[in-house]
Formats: sequence, structure tokens, C-alpha cells
Amino acid sequence: MVRVSPPATSVASGELSSLMFARNDYARFKNGLRKCRGFMVMPEGAVTRLPGTKYLGNTHLAQPARLMRFAFKDEDAVLLEWTNLLLRFWRDADLVPVSGGSAPYAIVTPYSLAQARRLQSLLSYDRIYLTEGELPPQRLSRFALDNWTIENTPFENGPFSPRNADVARELTVSGATGSIGVTSNFALFEPGHVGVLFQIFEIDTSGTPEWSADIPANTGDQFYYNGNVYRISGFDGGGGSGTTGVNPPVHTEGSWLAEQGGPIFEFLSNGAGIILITAGTDAQTAQAYVIKRLPDGLAGTPSYRWAEQDWSALKGYPRAIGAYRQRHVYGRTPGEPRTLWHTVIGGTVDMSATGGDDEGFSYILDSDRRENGEITYIVGAGGVLHIGTTAGEFVGSSSDADRAYAEETAIFDNDTDVGSAEIEPVNVNGKIVFLDKTLRRLVTLLIGESGKFEDQMLTQISRHILAPGAVQLVYQKHTVPMIWAVLDNGDLEGCTYILKQQVLGFHRHRLAGGSVIDVEVMPSQNGSSEVLELVVARTVGGQLRHFREQMLDPFVDLDGEDPALEDAWHLFAAIRYEGAAVSTISGLDHLDGATVVAWTNVGAKTGLVVNGGEVELDEPVTSAIVGLDATDDQFFETLDIRSGTPDGGDEGRNKTHRASGVHLHRTAGGTFSVVGIEEGEARASDPEPLLRPSYAVPIALKSGVFDFPGHKGWAAQSYLRFRPEPGAPLPVLALTPTMMVSDD
Repeated sequence: MVRVSPPATSVASGELSSLMFARNDYARFKNGLRKCRGFMVMPEGAVTRLPGTKYLGNTHLAQPARLMRFAFKDEDAVLLEWTNLLLRFWRDADLVPVSGGSAPYAIVTPYSLAQARRLQSLLSYDRIYLTEGELPPQRLSRFALDNWTIENTPFENGPFSPRNADVARELTVSGATGSIGVTSNFALFEPGHVGVLFQIFEIDTSGTPEWSADIPANTGDQFYYNGNVYRISGFDGGGGSGTTGVNPPVHTEGSWLAEQGGPIFEFLSNGAGIILITAGTDAQTAQAYVIKRLPDGLAGTPSYRWAEQDWSALKGYPRAIGAYRQRHVYGRTPGEPRTLWHTVIGGTVDMSATGGDDEGFSYILDSDRRENGEITYIVGAGGVLHIGTTAGEFVGSSSDADRAYAEETAIFDNDTDVGSAEIEPVNVNGKIVFLDKTLRRLVTLLIGESGKFEDQMLTQISRHILAPGAVQLVYQKHTVPMIWAVLDNGDLEGCTYILKQQVLGFHRHRLAGGSVIDVEVMPSQNGSSEVLELVVARTVGGQLRHFREQMLDPFVDLDGEDPALEDAWHLFAAIRYEGAAVSTISGLDHLDGATVVAWTNVGAKTGLVVNGGEVELDEPVTSAIVGLDATDDQFFETLDIRSGTPDGGDEGRNKTHRASGVHLHRTAGGTFSVVGIEEGEARASDPEPLLRPSYAVPIALKSGVFDFPGHKGWAAQSYLRFRPEPGAPLPVLALTPTMMVSDD
């Protein structure tokens, strides 16, 4: 018989797949857990109870909602609450009221709840640009805390499809400016063309001469130069005549003085104009308004060189949006599922595409792989443009380091073929993390030795953790670096993740019977950290309601200061009372009829039923956090206790616990038990308190190594299980079980 004491000083690998339970040769095995439910692993290696949530209010009409961050500056952040056709605004955990009143400020939107759940967004200063694929892209603008507008994004100059090349299909306009008529010599116009842009180019330019230097000219004369049309609007010094000067016009907007005493050239067009269809008469006749002046020579002259706007009710609207190198980038319509459209450099709505390096352009993704998928996301990160598709991932950049990312320099590599889900990825310090198209694998892209991107599946050794399928990802950088995933069954999955320190640990959470609908990460009120905001569906008193909740920080010394015992917040949809000693706690109307727990300055009060929005305690308290308890769903289990012995391994040999050393850190209560497995049958010892009664009364936080002796029975496999007590914090730093291993 051999006595061994294998220490476990870190659980930073979190919950592992059952397929890993025998892999004690694997480096991360020693830091893993069998189960981690309702507990979160810390980067330092400790494990602590998941913090609870504060109740902030109901969503609009207590219906499901989508949350979205609007944070141009951390200290001025606003949380957007999208519900069916309505948008409300939260600031510092409160709804923004109407000016001079108390009712929540709200605006009407074109989005149904289903469309709002699909929204992809791009923040640009005091505006957010939105896409979801069914409606025209929208622009949400903030003018004041209680003054917002939403409108169709006012795109300029397109984007347009490739120009018509069929000389037999012509358009004729009746004028160059203002309201005009448009006719086609074939059946073109449909009711859906109202609101659509057309670009029309002049073919016969013989009526407008090319600019030549220093020839006689008069005010009103027009000239072509370098494909652009200019008109002399006057002469420096006055007068209606002069010469064309010696310097050609090269500007593309406004007016320009060629030289002192010379002509003033007004830019008219680049040989083309843009019209907006305002009404349709029949398939060959429509009314239009000139958005960008048409060349005068087009009036009454047919042209086959025309292009229709790429996005419309007929062609569809873009699904994805992102940004890269000072350009907004849109992607995927029903008819062009692999096309990217770029704005001009520095522009948010200008889609001009004339071929220059600073102009807008479109790009069709292509791959040598067997499948070509549809674009799912667009993210600029780590100096490159990441494009996810359902068949693989593309990485875009400029092929010329000395030139801008533009039509001539854009290059895309299709290094990986994971296949991405239609869910926005997260940017973790310049590295994207995304869900694959099964919604069950979390993947990141890293540059390999070959210099190409390679996919790394983060869930490889925890394959089960996303088994229900994930429907949303967010990243919380502070105070604990965490990727949160909302699962399809309403659970919340956490991944403690620091790539450089090789910290990667998964844990799953049920929030006291609630179903998580949506989450978002927001700056804290002082801007020094971040908080997780949630929409949680809860059935209370037989009614389904959707609560706005906010998760608290973990109960550990995150900033060098130890939190006070009464600040341990492990209850959900909870409210807090602080003040004079009272035995009645009110403000619980949202939990009327529910059984709750109160964590007070004198300990936990359990089995309380909310009646009329109040609970009655058996003694007065000065501090109370009152909410729903998740203790029954919270526990963590170690992997099988293993250790080498002088005569070999312990696989299959009977063993028993003689003692367990548990290093607690500012803990107020909890239990542990030993689970033995013999021939596939598990049996657990009776739970034992981690703090003996002499330690637990009066209630206090305890730290240090606590030893628990006692024979727990013989078994071929055994592990430890820890559970919290209602309301009480339970951080654990390390475990050192002492085992006796039989010779048999």
C-alpha cells in the first residue's frame, strides 16, 4: 500500500470533455476539471463562484430584446435595447428618460425583433451603421442623450453593378438636372425600382471639345479633360471671355481658378450622372430626379452605357458590415453572396468607384477550394481584413506595402476552410475568435510557421461545452478576460481566455432558472472595467417576463482591495438594501410569488417567499442582497485523482481518500464530497462543510489550508465535488488530496 498526495494548484483549463478523462499524459490535463458549472476559472488558476446579477428593470413590454453597445467614449456609453419595431436607451443601469420627464425615451425603428437579432453593426463616431440583409442598411445617429434618429444610410454614388455592355439596351433621359423623364427601349422598370439609383454615361462626346491650352473661350463653354466635364463659370477679374489658360482643370468637385487672370472651371461630371427613380409609368417609362448632374449631351440622346444600383428591394441588401483601412466594407446580397463593397477612403457613405487608390471598389471572393460559401462576417483585426464565409475564411490586405488597400492592390487569401457561422465574431487583442457553421466549435486564426493563417479549435478538448449550439458571442476584456457565449438552451458559457499566457478554460452557467436571451459588454460607470449586461427570460408567478440584468464582478480581490463580505453578490435578478436595521425588505415586485434568498450582514436567509413585493426576515439587518438562488445548479468536480507510484501508475488500482487539504480564499461556506466510481457506478460520500461550525458562526470570510481527514471508502476511480451554500462566496485556490493506493 502506497501513500501519495498529488497537488492540484490550478484549474485554468476548466471543464474538459469526457474523452479527455484518461489523458493524464496531456499537458493541460492536470489543470482541468470534470465539471465546472456555476463556477468560473480565474487566469491565476483559482476557481470561484459565478457572481450573480442585479435587476435593472424589464425590457419594453417585458418582451425579448437585443442589446447593442454604443460607446464612442467609455465615459459616455449607451446601451441600446432593440425590441419589435422599437429602440430604447440605457445609461449607467437606468433607462434614458424623455427630456423633462420620467417616461423612457424611445424611437420607432424598421426592425422586427427577428431582424434586430440578426443585426451587424459598425460604430463610427456618433453613429452606428447597421445591416441585416432584408432591409436597406440603416444609420442610427446620436445628437443628444434623448435625441436619436434612424434612417436609410444615405449612400452617395452607388454602389453600382458593372455597366451594361449590350448596345441594344439603351436609356434616354429628357434633361440634365432636376426632375426628368427616363425611357428605355426594352422592358426594364418594375415597381421595385422606385428609390433605386441609375448611373448613365455619355457615349457621343463630339459635341463637347477636349480642353486645349490657351484657346479663346467664353463663360458657359464646356470642355472634357481626363474624362471629366468642366464648364467655365467666369474669369478672374471679371468679363465674359478670355482663354482656356495654360493649366488644365483636374479637380473633381466645386470650382477652381486655373491661374491669375484666367478661367474659373466648374466641375460638372465625370462623363456620367446619377438619377434616382421616383415613379414608374410602365416597364419602359419612369420619372426620376437628378442626384448628380448628367452631361448636357445626354439629354435626348440614347446611351447603352448605364449601370443599376447594386442594392435594392429587387436585388437585395447587404448582410454583413465591417471596416478596414478607413473604409466601410459591406458584404453579401442574395444575388452576390461573395461580393464585398468598399466606400472611399475616409468615407462612410460615398461609394464612388472610378479606379483611384482612394476610391471605392467591389471585390468578388474566389477560392480554389471545391466550395464557395456566403459571406457571414467582416472584421478588421491584427492589420488584416478577416472575411468569414460558410465554406472558409479569407484574409485580405494590400499586395503593395507602399500603396493603399484599393481595387488594384486588394488581395485575399483563403488559408482555412472551417466554415463560419452567421454570428459576429469577437476581436481578442487583434485575433478573431468565431463560431464554426455547426455553432458548436469555437475557433481562432493564428499565423503558422508557413506565414499563413491556421485555424485552432479552442474547444478541442472541451468539445461538449457548446453542444446545445451557440447563438451569440461577446468578449469582456476587464476585469477577467472572458469570451461569453449564449447557448440555444438559454445557458451561458464562459471561456476564460488569455492567449499569451496559454490560459483557456471553459465553464457553463444556469442563472437560477432563467434563460439567457442576449448579452452585451459595456464599460463600467467609471470606465475602469467592463460589465456584462443581459436580457434574461424568467417565469415568475406563472408569467414569462424578460428582465434586464447586470452581472457583478467576481468576489475576489481584482484590484488589490478585498471586497467586503456583505458585497458578495451571488444571487440573481437581485436587489440590494443598505441602511438602518429592518426586517422587511421591499422593492421585489418583479419577483412576487417567487422563493428567494437574502444574503445579509448576519448570513444567509433562505426559503423566503416574496409577497406584495416584500420579504420578511426573522431578524433586523442593515445590509441585504435579495434574489433568486442558483445553488442547486452550481458545483465543480475535479478530474480523477491520479498520481504516479513507485511501482507504476494507479490506473485500475483501488484507492481511498485519507485526507483532503483544501486551500480556501476568503470563503464563507460550502461543502465537499468524495465521489468514487467502481465498475461504472458512482457513489458520493455525504457532503461535509468546508468551514466547521466554529469557523462559520459568526459569519466571516476565511482563508488558508483546511484539512479534512477521514476514510471515504475504496474505489478504482475517485474525484472531489464542491458545492456552494446559498449566497456565500467560495473561491478555491488549490487542492491536495492524500490517497492510499492498494497493492492489488
